[in-house]
Amino acid sequence: MSILAFLNMIFLKIIGLLLSAILVWTVQCPAGEPIEPDDAQNLKLQASLLADVHMQSFEYTGFQELAWGLRGIGNSTVKQDALVFVGDNTMNGQNFEHLMFYGILSHYSPVKRANTLVAMGNHDYAAAATVNAAIDRNNFFLRSWNGAVNDKAYYSKVINGYTFVILAGDDPENEYTLTAAQAAWLAETMAAAATGKPVFVFCHYDLSWYDANDAAILAVLEQYPNVFLFNGHWHTGLDADTDGNITWVNLPALHGRHSDGRGMGEGTQMEVYTDRVLLRCRNYVTGEWLEGVDFEITLAS
Repeated sequence: MSILAFLNMIFLKIIGLLLSAILVWTVQCPAGEPIEPDDAQNLKLQASLLADVHMQSFEYTGFQELAWGLRGIGNSTVKQDALVFVGDNTMNGQNFEHLMFYGILSHYSPVKRANTLVAMGNHDYAAAATVNAAIDRNNFFLRSWNGAVNDKAYYSKVINGYTFVILAGDDPENEYTLTAAQAAWLAETMAAAATGKPVFVFCHYDLSWYDANDAAILAVLEQYPNVFLFNGHWHTGLDADTDGNITWVNLPALHGRHSDGRGMGEGTQMEVYTDRVLLRCRNYVTGEWLEGVDFEITLAS
């Protein structure tokens, strides 16, 4: 870790302490029943998936909401193995917004830093002169947070024996484009992860929606069974559909109202078992499960 990143890490801790002092009277104790897995005895991995946090400068309610949500994630009978943010972590990509995002994480997150994964969304590229500058800014703050050394918009990590893959736009001309270099890296990563276990892939936007180059990424993923491809971006509710080898999962937004008028605070609990993956939509702020919004995907043997 560079001296600058180390100093920024110290600054993030200070921000976290200041935020905890500011929010202490408004961040409630975890609400509702604790998060309890369907089958704790056979659970292999549990992760909380959040999209569209939209941390915005001086928007106090947004600070509260993220802190509430993190405390709600910590209200679990079984420890959380991973926490994934699937893009649009900031509203305007500003340094101050990144500081608030990671500052709140530094005080309220119940998941160890090494297992906190952060993807970039279109909003996170704002307030930067170039796409590469936005990627460098994102990686600087992420490195300051968990020490991860990475100079790309994409990376992978193995948690409890399962591969998590983070994708994001890396074309200097277009933040929505995943380059041929990223597709080649993904091919190597997927080949190394081909153990029969599911692989969890996260990209903020819905692949095949924005850029023709997405076909190269999908061609790689379609070669392997039990691939889960998660996106945010749309601010709609949790939805999942399996097409061939890929299960496409649209995640709800933590911040702001959904297109159907529902309130904020929603995220997704992912439970991984030997033969299935269970996705359950939960409002982490109110501590309530959303009735009828869960998906059980049987894994191919």
